[in-house]
Amino acid sequence: MALIEGAEAAVYMAGIIKQITAVKDVKIRCLVDNKSLHESLLSSKQVENRRLRLDISVLDDMIWREEIKKVEWVQTSHQIADCLTEKGVSSEKLRGAVSRN
Repeated sequence: MALIEGAEAAVYMAGIIKQITAVKDVKIRCLVDNKSLHESLLSSKQVENRRLRLDISVLDDMIWREEIKKVEWVQTSHQIADCLTEKGVSSEKLRGAVSRN
């Protein structure tokens, strides 16, 4: 799942940032446009798919350990990272966001 891969990469990069700078806390916020996945993260009900259940458990653990501050749902039209996970999607939104910040 792209969310897990992105979260793990962000936690790894945050660790590097903490080691080479004076920054003590790197706040990681994950954005997902899959409403059912987001609802599964908030729910106490178990999902049927075993692999998805494992991924949700890993995310819950990352949140509990405060490696990730939160996972938020965004509308698909506002998801700027689709170009990283889906073939044929324009990277214009992502490039615009990076150049603004």
